[in-house]
This record gives sequence, structure tokens and C-alpha cells, in this order.
Amino acid sequence: MMGSIFLFSTNTATYLAMYYLPFYFLAVKGFPAIQSGVSFIAMALPQLVGIVVSGALISKLGVYVPVIIIGQIIAAVGAGLLIMLVLAQVRSTVAWAAFLVILGLGPGIGINAPHLAIQAVFDEYVVQSPRLIPNSEGDVSVANGIATFCSQLGESISVSAAGALLTNTLLYEIPHRTMAVNPQKVIHAGPFDLYSLALSSSVLDALRTAYSIAISHIFILATTFVVVSIPFVCGMRWINLNHISKERELAKSENTAKRETESVQETR
Repeated sequence: MMGSIFLFSTNTATYLAMYYLPFYFLAVKGFPAIQSGVSFIAMALPQLVGIVVSGALISKLGVYVPVIIIGQIIAAVGAGLLIMLVLAQVRSTVAWAAFLVILGLGPGIGINAPHLAIQAVFDEYVVQSPRLIPNSEGDVSVANGIATFCSQLGESISVSAAGALLTNTLLYEIPHRTMAVNPQKVIHAGPFDLYSLALSSSVLDALRTAYSIAISHIFILATTFVVVSIPFVCGMRWINLNHISKERELAKSENTAKRETESVQETR
């Protein structure tokens, strides 16, 4: 359950960043669509690296909870830097690229660990000290199904909730900064046609500021989900996967030897 809540929270935060970063690049930075997509690579590639690194660490150390915690701390730092990126209007390409690298690396480290834990805990035997008790055959499928459902639920809810937050913030901010443009037109135009609506540079600055504030609210929401997920990670089972694997293999060997002994006795 704790792992599912973690997946819900971290997927919500990750999807918010992935979905609305292009809004920032298009509306605030003024990047064309192709450049906006290329800029997103700074977040996507580190996420893949994080997945590989976390898999290697968990296989080597046998523990997954500390790895997830480290990943979430990195993700929280990255999400906080993302807020600063928007509000402080960071112009340095190296700076915002570094922020995206940190943001992508954190979720990548922890995103697959709960599924590894499910396989270890529920695959064929579950550890209940001081003995191993056989588990039902369907537990792995059920646990993975719940985890996947929570992940996708977070992604689905995040889009609608953040969309409403973006719209409401723009409806509030635009009239307070300029009366030259109808807020509804700005919302319907989206980040692609923002510059075509501006009648002057001052109006354009006002619209960009309104979008910056709206997007920063979304990134604050993402940061909140990342931070909230950390206590749930700490509530996951602190077990050593390598020990579980050894004990499971030992139990299999004992069961095999027991069945062979029973078979020999029956033949006699």
C-alpha cells in the first residue's frame, strides 16, 4: 500500500513537470516547438540513467527503501529548482538544463523500485519471521496491478487538476496585469499563439508574467506531491532483497528434498 501511494505521488509530480515544461518553454521562454522538445531531453535522459543506476544499486546492496528516499530527495530539490527557474526567470541555458537533469534523475532512481519489491516479497514465498510461508499464486499479479493502477491514476488526475489550476490562475492574473487582451482568448490560444495576441512588448511581458505565475503554481503542486511521498516511502517494508532471495532458494531446496523423501517413502 505504501509503495502504491508513493507511485501515485511521484508519478503525479513527474507527469506535471513533463506535461507543463513545454508550456514554460513555449509561452515564457519563447522557444519554437522543436526547440522546446529538444530542451525536454535534459530531463528525459537523466530519468533513464536514474532507472539503470537504481537497478544496479538495489541489485548490489539488496535494499530499496534508502535508494527511493535518495531519489525523492533529489526529485524534491529538482522540483524546487524548477519553481525558482520560473519565478526568477533564469536565462542561463546551463542553469535550467542542470535543473532539469536533477529533476529527471530523482524520479528515475525510485520509480521502478516498488515493482522490484513486489516481485521479491510476493514471488512464491513471503518472509514472516522466523519461517517462510507459501503465498498464493495471484498475489504478484494483484500487487503489480494495484501499483500500476495508482501510477496511472496519478497521471490522469494530475492533468485535469493542473489544467484547472492553470486556467484559474490565468483568469486572475491577466486582468491584473493588462486589459488589452481578453483572458479567454489567451487560454483558448494556448502557449503556441501567445505572441500573436500581444499588441505591444508591454502586453507580451504581462502575458508572459501571468503564464510564469500560473506554471509556477503547477510546479509548486508537483513539489508538494514529491515531499508528501517521502514519509510513505519510509513506511515501506525495510527488507534486504538479497537475503529474501537466498532464503527463498533455501526454502525451495528444502521443499524439493521433502517431496523427494515423501515420494521414496510412498514407493516403499
